Amino acid sequence: MKNWLFYFFICVGVHGWGQSDTIWISEQKLADSIYLNLSSKAPTGFLINKMMSDSTNILLKNTHLFKGESSTYPSNADMTFRFLSEINRISMIQPNLYDPKVIFDSVSVYVAKNEFDKEIFVYPFSILDFQFNEVEEILGYQNGILSNTGIVLNDLQPSDLSIVNTHKAQLIGPLNDLSSSDFMGFVFRKQDFLSNYKTWSDINSIEFKIDSAWHLIDWDIQYGFYPKYDSIQKFSVRVIFTNGDTLLNNCVINTPLEEFTIKPKSNIDLGELYELDEEVICGLNFNLWDPGCNDCGKISDNDGNSLKWCLIPSCNRENATRPLKPYILLTGYRPPIIGQSFKKTWKIYTEKHNFLLDDIRANDYDVILVKFNIHMKPQQHGMQESAGVLEKFLIYLNEEYKQNDNYENVIQGSSMGSDIARLTLLKMEKLHFQDPTYPNHHTRLFIAHDGNFYGANLPLAVQYHIYSDDYHPSLINSSFLVLPIFLKMFIRSTINQKTVKELLMYHAQATDPGIFISHTYDVDIQPTHHPLRQSYYDALSIWDNHKFNIPMQQYTRNIAISLGDYKRKNSESVPDDYLEAGEYYYYYDLGLKKLRWGSPKYMNSPQTYNIFRRRNINSFSFGFGSGSAHFGTKHNIDVTEMQEIDAASGSYLDGTGNLISVARIAYFGVFFDKHRFSHKPVVTALGIDKSLWPSNGGMTIDLQALGLMYKDLDIVNIPPSNYYGYPHIGHPVNHYQITPFDAIYCDDQIDPHIKMDQADQDNKDALNSFIYNELEPWYLGLQNQNVGSQARLDYEYRVTLQARNLIQIGENVTPSTPIGDYNTEENAKVSLRAGDQIHVTNGVHFKPGSDVHLYIGYSACTSNNKNAISTESEVIEVKKDYRIEKESKSVNEEIVSVYPNPTND
Repeated sequence: MKNWLFYFFICVGVHGWGQSDTIWISEQKLADSIYLNLSSKAPTGFLINKMMSDSTNILLKNTHLFKGESSTYPSNADMTFRFLSEINRISMIQPNLYDPKVIFDSVSVYVAKNEFDKEIFVYPFSILDFQFNEVEEILGYQNGILSNTGIVLNDLQPSDLSIVNTHKAQLIGPLNDLSSSDFMGFVFRKQDFLSNYKTWSDINSIEFKIDSAWHLIDWDIQYGFYPKYDSIQKFSVRVIFTNGDTLLNNCVINTPLEEFTIKPKSNIDLGELYELDEEVICGLNFNLWDPGCNDCGKISDNDGNSLKWCLIPSCNRENATRPLKPYILLTGYRPPIIGQSFKKTWKIYTEKHNFLLDDIRANDYDVILVKFNIHMKPQQHGMQESAGVLEKFLIYLNEEYKQNDNYENVIQGSSMGSDIARLTLLKMEKLHFQDPTYPNHHTRLFIAHDGNFYGANLPLAVQYHIYSDDYHPSLINSSFLVLPIFLKMFIRSTINQKTVKELLMYHAQATDPGIFISHTYDVDIQPTHHPLRQSYYDALSIWDNHKFNIPMQQYTRNIAISLGDYKRKNSESVPDDYLEAGEYYYYYDLGLKKLRWGSPKYMNSPQTYNIFRRRNINSFSFGFGSGSAHFGTKHNIDVTEMQEIDAASGSYLDGTGNLISVARIAYFGVFFDKHRFSHKPVVTALGIDKSLWPSNGGMTIDLQALGLMYKDLDIVNIPPSNYYGYPHIGHPVNHYQITPFDAIYCDDQIDPHIKMDQADQDNKDALNSFIYNELEPWYLGLQNQNVGSQARLDYEYRVTLQARNLIQIGENVTPSTPIGDYNTEENAKVSLRAGDQIHVTNGVHFKPGSDVHLYIGYSACTSNNKNAISTESEVIEVKKDYRIEKESKSVNEEIVSVYPNPTND
């Protein structure tokens, strides 16, 4: 529409609006109402007047419904979706065929599939070619062609097109952005040629220019290229139509992390294109990283929910394609932009964790990285589906994939992986004892790495804004579109995923699935979790053994790591980088424009706290002082009885992993002084009994005050620890009522969640030492166990344990476990290995039917890593097999020590 004021002047002249009224309606709904009857004036099906702004305004050049110069305004994913959004806005077609949200979700699934299967990002490019109409409204009124009834325009002469102009808008641009891989790809799919007057067959040829070289491109063929090590990748695309017309666009894909990538040693041709294979399940063709995967595979259920694994064998078995001693790492949730490539996972847990995985391999473990295809099926694949395919994988691993089933599995569940692992193991334990044909899970150690046992945190105020703006974008965002629309669509899609709804402690749609559909929403809410998370809780309850305060498996050793601050009390203020409870991430009040993003503040019912407010009112005055009208959106949320999770001293997310950081760019393009928040409070990551949480809504607890933070094996002095704790020392009787874990790690700083690059080096070393000690300790004390009880008596249960120096077996040989006899049941086959000594003392019962083998020897790889246990020359080989005779009596008080013989080996 060329002139706002003229139209509203007509309205005022006819209806005499003498007072100011607020009409709670969006700009697009208002435009739909105004131009409902002008379809005859839009033979193309698209009417630019519905933009209700001057399409030639220089501020609107980045909307692309104009004939711009592509070399001045190169296209990217933002511009592509801006174009689609505007086409959607001016469409007279109902329902619209070019809904940008539908296109975005479809493209995201396509990109996710390639990233999951091939370990690369393949970007679809769209070719957009539309004709649209523009009506000269003032001339229409003057010539009696148009009239109005209220706010609705009428077409008095449908056949008269003298006031109608036809324009053309064209664009070539990518449909995804911000991701990168060592080897990237692109594709021109026929379905992504969108036009209201042409088809893909009207295109004679597509040419793609990369690094000064032009390449002829075929439809629906994926092409790969090596990206430059820069924050952007530049291309040119030329389309030649069958009628001889040519369309040329410069295009950009943003690769913000690529400029920090270390260049490979080999010379690669950056300007070449390579046709990609149809299906590269393992992605091995493009593993330009060390050590890479020796073997990969995929397991799926009947609905296509899949798990994919990557085997990185021990240093002793560098060429192995099957594992012997599995260390299974389940990744947590990662946003689709970041991706879940095995290379990235390896880098996070080696470079960011002081070479944790390198050192685990050096100690003879086979690392198996595992990820799930949740982004390929965002509304179907949740944590329960992930647990289902993990169950299938563990059965396959134990029955077919392992080289030797004597070695039990170790599973590290990072973040969301903790939820998936415990549900899987709980189910497998219960089924194994109920069903004689169902196998054992063969997992001896479960490591919960900053887990989600009471739900993860994604600030509720930010969620509210995402939904509010998604339903009702503000005038400046929808008309001028100067802000990243791709990021807005990305975060909208992310919080709508099934997995995200299952993860969070609080979700914006928990109380009202249609929240903010209305233009006015003013309500008091007691926040809660989404029904999908409740479904996950219900699934845990089905398999719960009722042994602990939260559902946890009984027949594994369960340990947990929290990356928050162990000593922070609720009465203490939060660090400077964090908001206090009740502070605002974002706050302004300009009368007709208001916005608040609040961090949680606990309020006793019926008191409330305003955690979110968004008010966008667009005001227009009508001629001759006759009045004004307002239209827009008014959303207001007050909360009560909400835990202060944003301000708790748990681990934090920063940078692209922090939704606050992404959202502030997407909606405002500005930065906040305080943008960190607690992603994982200590009480959540360690599964602390909820009855022990502070009654004022806080989530910070001094773990030393609870008697949990000890590390020394001195059972008398029990010195407190700043790094890790064995709950049995502090609470030998009732610790399972505090936390379900046999050992916990926590340090005295707030560390980044999972990505530990900003963590203190000493703390990273302490964390790694905690994990190493659980895997292959220097000293291993075995007591209060019934080996074989983890399985049915008709099922042979095998276990192999190692210690670098000493294994002691008895009724009271370690302070980290309650006193009790060590028994091997008749179905147990036990292999114990120690580098120097095995000491068998009182309270040991090798029951008839069990097999027990004691070995002197310890094996580790040749390695230059600083944390490696030994070098090849230091490896103590097994020289003699000491077989312990099965006892014939119920009690065996004999004390046995086994040493390597220094004289005759």
